[in-house]
Amino acid sequence: GGGRVNKRIIEIQQLYDANAATGELTSFRGEPFLVSALRELGGSTKRIIYETDGHQEMMTADVRQLGILANFLKVNEGVEFRHLALGDYTQVPLDADLVLILGPGQTFLQQEVDVLKEYLERGGRLLYAARPRVKSGLEGLLESYGAKIGDNLVCDRRQSVPGSLTGLMIRDFNVHEINRNMANVQIVMPESCTVDPIERKDPKWKITPLAMSGTAAWEEKGDLGPGAKSPGPDGDERVGNLKLIVAVEKPAPK
Repeated sequence: GGGRVNKRIIEIQQLYDANAATGELTSFRGEPFLVSALRELGGSTKRIIYETDGHQEMMTADVRQLGILANFLKVNEGVEFRHLALGDYTQVPLDADLVLILGPGQTFLQQEVDVLKEYLERGGRLLYAARPRVKSGLEGLLESYGAKIGDNLVCDRRQSVPGSLTGLMIRDFNVHEINRNMANVQIVMPESCTVDPIERKDPKWKITPLAMSGTAAWEEKGDLGPGAKSPGPDGDERVGNLKLIVAVEKPAPK
């Protein structure tokens, strides 16, 4: 608009690999580069994800753990990742499309919890991945929104990675906007705890289990370390399709 022109140069070598002698095309990767360029030129579809830092979280900047995923989201979804040191903020930045907290190993301070709560109450989005049997200080906040993190480790002898009770092979998904592309797929969750929907405070809230374990799984509350008794479900431990991922939707204030 206004006679403005935006330009972006893409080198032809970025689009494909080929044999210079024969002209044979070995791989074409032009589509994601072109889509990314169009998004940058349009300037209106960039998504800003803030990931908390300072609590031993997994970070997208760690190429050994999340590098492939982070690069895919940057190229194909126009995502920009930014660090968020909650202790330095009185509120989450207004341009945040999502706050990401991946497997924290240290406790969040109450001031940080309050910042997250204020963000959620004004319609923010949070993706939280728990590290089993590690208290993060966010359990109470999550329960207030209808998701209870279990103090357990989910085990399965049948639907798991060979040689591992806790490396779950997940095939059971609900239909939801968040995981609409996960039907008929299988993912591995190396270690998981239960995430249970709890009674809603408001009937307008929508709480949906997104992924469940296999029917032979159980919640292990005891020790699985060296010298522990032979693992198996005890009388007070649930067995069956245990909830592992839950989505909570609360109408934003008008």
